[in-house]
Amino acid sequence: MLDTYPLLLDTYHLIQFEAAIKSIDQYAFKTSEYPLILSLENHCNIDQQKKMSDIMVRIFGEKLLKEPIDSNETVHPRSVQRSKVRRGQISI
Repeated sequence: MLDTYPLLLDTYHLIQFEAAIKSIDQYAFKTSEYPLILSLENHCNIDQQKKMSDIMVRIFGEKLLKEPIDSNETVHPRSVQRSKVRRGQISI
């Protein structure tokens, strides 16, 4: 029942959202410890958005930034140590 799971669509492929998140978790910090910022454009209904959230919380675990960032704070790789976003974290 693929229609019950969030999917990613590129030009030629449908990919399960969970598989993509697992790949990000596995490889995101292999060559860099700098924070990863994911920008998700989705066209999913609320139920699928909740599933996406559950998937990311379950897979990313402690790597996921869960507290808000001050909107006046600039997060730049050189200033990351003074920021709430730390090396090896994922911000969505």
